[in-house]
This record gives sequence, structure tokens and C-alpha cells, in this order.
Amino acid sequence: MSDIPVSDPNFSQALKSAISLLGRRDCSYSELREFLSRKSYPESIVKDTIKYLQQKRLYDEYASAERLARSKIKKSGIGPLLLEQFLKAKRFPEHLISDIVSANCSEISELNLAQQVASKKLSALRNKKNISNIQIKASLYRFLAQKGFTAEVCDDIIGKLLDD
Repeated sequence: MSDIPVSDPNFSQALKSAISLLGRRDCSYSELREFLSRKSYPESIVKDTIKYLQQKRLYDEYASAERLARSKIKKSGIGPLLLEQFLKAKRFPEHLISDIVSANCSEISELNLAQQVASKKLSALRNKKNISNIQIKASLYRFLAQKGFTAEVCDDIIGKLLDD
């Protein structure tokens, strides 16, 4: 830690900016780096600031990705494909994305989540007048696919729900 310029005023300002951002939301290493760079801090200060945050355990990229993933799943009811796309958009590393997706989207929980969101959609569809079973199936399939569920899960859930 001796190579980090804690007495440098630029470092102090960059640290305050980074802590402020991290207090508001979780972000990837790339997002944090870009945020500090946009504030016109020198690259060496940006790297030292992030290194300092990591050493003091104020920033953990894996934990940030995990919290974002769980929040997105709980809030939006998304499947593994959409979760992967979401984490890529946040610019998390590929190896981290695959770990997070596999940890949060086991086959059992994916099926349960898909069934929950599809049941809710199905009840809304059945309240509509003049809608056929084929239209219901197509609408449910599109809905689940847009939520990021695989084709196999979509077929499985639709089969279960419409056979009841």
C-alpha cells in the first residue's frame, strides 16, 4: 500500500468520487474506471484509487455483480439469457458473468421463476375476451423468451400451465 499516494489531493478527490458512486449503486471495474476517468483524474490515480478500494475491501467486483444479478432477478423475473446480457452491458468480465449466471440460475430455480412469471401472465391473458389457446401459447412463449428463458424452459412451462 506504500505505492498508493494517499496524501495526493487528486487521490483524495478521486477516492471521494469513487466512494460516492459506490454508495449509490453497484458497478463493474470498467464502469468505475470510466467514471473516474471522465472526471479527468490521471490514469495512475484512477488505478491507485481502485486498488486502494479493493485493498480496504470497500470494492469487490464479484460481490457487486452478485448483488446486481439477484436484484434484477427478484425485481424483473429474468432468466439466464437476459441476466447474462444485462451483466455484459454492465461490462463485467466473462468469467465472472458465467459464475454469477450459473450460481443464480440453476435449472430448478429457473423453472420455478419461469412458472411464476408465466402464471401471472396467463391469468392476465385469460381475462381478455376472444383470445384462442393458440394465441395464448404464442403470447406466453414470446413473453418468456423476452424475459430471457431458453426455448426448452418456455416449452416445458407452457406445456405444464396449459395442460392444467
